[in-house]
Order: sequence, then C-alpha cells, then structure tokens
Amino acid sequence: MPKFAFRLERLLKRRAALESEAKETFLMARARRIAEEAKKDALPARRAALLQQPIFDLADRLNLQAALQRVDDHERLLDLTIADLQSEEDSLQAAWLQARRDLQVLEKLRERAYHEFEREVARSEQRALDEWAVLRRA
Repeated sequence: MPKFAFRLERLLKRRAALESEAKETFLMARARRIAEEAKKDALPARRAALLQQPIFDLADRLNLQAALQRVDDHERLLDLTIADLQSEEDSLQAAWLQARRDLQVLEKLRERAYHEFEREVARSEQRALDEWAVLRRA
C-alpha cells in the first residue's frame, strides 16, 4: 500500500507553529492584564487599611491624605495600564484567531487529500481484485 504524502505538509507544520506561538502570546498578554487587575482589586483594601489608622494630630492627617492621594494616583495609573493591556490583548486574540483559521483551512485540505488518497487506494485494490478474478476464470 502506498504511503500518504500531503504536498503542503511543511506549510501545515509552519502554520501550526505560528498558531501555537500566537496563542502563547495572547495568553501571556491575558495573564499580564489579569495581574494588573488583581493589583487594582487590592487597592480598596489598602485604602480601607489607611482609613482605619488612628489620627492623633495634623501630621497624621496630612500623611493620611498623602497616602490616599498616592493610592488614587496608583489606581488611575492602573486603569490606564489595564486599558492598554486590554487593547493589546484584543489585537493578539484577533491575530491568534486568524492564525487558527489559517491552520484549520490547511487541516481541512489535508483531510480532503487523505480521503481522496484512501478512495484512490480502494479503487486500485478493487481493480487488482477484479483483474485477479478475470485471470482466475480464464
């Protein structure tokens, strides 16, 4: 029986590698965004802890206001960072999905070629059996 050979096998492997790389890049971007969101989610607890501290004099009050201002500034910075990471994640997800579609196209072509190969092998075997039957009768 002849061995199946797909003409575009090298391209299929390259597209599979590109799809895998695009997926990993997308997942890393998602992890970065989630890590930044976790930092932002910890800020209310930090703010509450600051507000729980006792205030004895004006210096304590000024220190509290400065600390709360730093928390607010950090939150605004995290909002901007998260927005940037979200847009980066969206573009990487689109690139990954396109790479996946490109790979699926070649996989379908390979599958069709393999089924055609199987039909051709079956036809060839049937011709051989028919020829053998004709020769046996003669």
